[in-house]
Amino acid sequence: MAKVRFTTYVSQEVYDKVKQLSLDTRVPLARYVEEALEDLLIKYKSEKKEAQA
Repeated sequence: MAKVRFTTYVSQEVYDKVKQLSLDTRVPLARYVEEALEDLLIKYKSEKKEAQA
């Protein structure tokens, strides 16, 4: 799968916590952002299906 650059802003507090998590777990920060976005898409896909039912 091809990757694209994605730039956004978050609060300093959120950034600091995720950055520390990344350092502690040695998982790249970008992987956590990607996982969060994937989870968000799943959430809204299921909410859309429920609303259509």
